[in-house]
Amino acid sequence: MVSGLAVNQNFNDQGNESDSQSKLKTEMFSFLDEKMSSIPLVNQNVNSLTVGIEHEFFLVNIENKPVSPETSQEFLKYISTLKGWSSAESFSFNDMTKLTWRISHKKENEKMTSLRYKHHPHHFELVTSNYTDLHELRVKLEKMFELLDSAATKLGLKVFNQPLLGIPSFSKSVTSEIPYYSDMRNFRTKLFLRGNEALDSETINYPAVIASSKTVIGGINWFKQPEIIQRLYLIEPKIQSLILPRKNLWNAGDLQEVLRKRWNGMLAPHKFSPLAGFPRISEWNLDEWFAAVMRMPLPGPTDKKWTGRTLNELKESPFGSPGTLFNSLSEFQMISPNYKGTVKFSLDPTQMDIKYLMNLVAFRMGLTAVASLGFSPKTTLTQAEAEWKRRISGEEELKSKEAAAYFAAADKGLRLRKQAEEKYLVLM
Repeated sequence: MVSGLAVNQNFNDQGNESDSQSKLKTEMFSFLDEKMSSIPLVNQNVNSLTVGIEHEFFLVNIENKPVSPETSQEFLKYISTLKGWSSAESFSFNDMTKLTWRISHKKENEKMTSLRYKHHPHHFELVTSNYTDLHELRVKLEKMFELLDSAATKLGLKVFNQPLLGIPSFSKSVTSEIPYYSDMRNFRTKLFLRGNEALDSETINYPAVIASSKTVIGGINWFKQPEIIQRLYLIEPKIQSLILPRKNLWNAGDLQEVLRKRWNGMLAPHKFSPLAGFPRISEWNLDEWFAAVMRMPLPGPTDKKWTGRTLNELKESPFGSPGTLFNSLSEFQMISPNYKGTVKFSLDPTQMDIKYLMNLVAFRMGLTAVASLGFSPKTTLTQAEAEWKRRISGEEELKSKEAAAYFAAADKGLRLRKQAEEKYLVLM
């Protein structure tokens, strides 16, 4: 095995840009420039920003235990028979009957909504299209939440909108044998071994027992305006304390306990992954971001020798296109830009109901709006990361004066859009 020192240097040494890195960088930047060429700069028009949600939840039985593969299929297939719904994606696994993976809902003059597995068989994700304002999104979410609850009740089940499932992640009931999930468990195992770290059985399958409510803001040409991503990361240590319920609202405990459990589990395998969680780079600009991409261990199939290795080591991408490479690393980033001109806030704990979900979305939209116009804390990315760590560990709380200032900034961003969206903001 390579020594821990050698591994650490390999993960973190940027060095001079090699010919292979220069080639991959040129390919990626050309791809991003082409994909986002039609997206205008935000400038003063914050009304061009759109909003969607990817809301994760657990499906459980009346005893709050995760459902079986058979029961989860029954849930999806029942909803797919309702008006406007249809099966959108399925595949055969081993010798099983064809597995329904994703269903979609679309009526005439309506945007697409999808329901899919996040982690088979008990963990689902409701994905909306992006809307021009928060009111349209709220109407869609209210209809979808009502439908999900009704379908679950009809089948003797419950929709469990909680950030933590509350059972060990190595439990058989949440350990899927579908190849993608076994590949990801193998990938996390490789990360522990690469860092000479002791294997942690609780974190190898940790995504199976955590759920997130992800806000997706569209209309951002971050390739031409990467400073927007930098500002959003500088804001991030503040917002975690603003958008989440404080105490006694989750089955998992208070805010700090939820954040600590989630982040310890999420980041344990990724100590040497510079873009996982809060980015460990000095500034979020395109050059530093791509240098960090070159140092990211790549997820992949168990039978591929390149799985768990970095582009710096491989000297070439094992993926067929820059888009596939880009997508392979997106889920590990706290604030995840996409080549379609969206920015996804990937790791906010799942919200319990529409009120809290809309509060989260309103904060994200309002602060993205003002960040697009230049609002930013006077700090560095390194300082912001240290502050973020203190916040999620409970060492430091957001002072009331500072909380009020960021609430006011979010409120200003929403008011600039002139759509009365500020009504969804609540100072927790």
